[in-house]
Amino acid sequence: MEEVIEEGDEEFGVACLRGSYGAELALPQREGDIVIEKTTSSIVTEEFIEQIKKNGIKTVYITGVKTQRCILGSVFDLFNTPGLDVNVVILEDCIASDDVEQHNKTLAEMRRFYPPVITS
Repeated sequence: MEEVIEEGDEEFGVACLRGSYGAELALPQREGDIVIEKTTSSIVTEEFIEQIKKNGIKTVYITGVKTQRCILGSVFDLFNTPGLDVNVVILEDCIASDDVEQHNKTLAEMRRFYPPVITS
């Protein structure tokens, strides 16, 4: 697989922000959906934590891109945020990266330290 890096998506940048390359891949919002605008490499923000608690959410399913950065950062934050009592399930067939080697290494690390990693 050829590595493709789009403008604004270099390593250490934040992928898929509104208006950036790839952000248009999100599904349209449906009635009742909770939508939290991505602002960092991790989904775990004050607004996210507030919505988890307010809505009694018990399980968070992890999907997305940039396995080695955004996915790993979100998983780490979900496991290490004090007072955030949720089950974290990583859907390995719903995550990806433009760097296959880094994706595979990070997936192996998450299997070891942050189970469960399952297919959808």
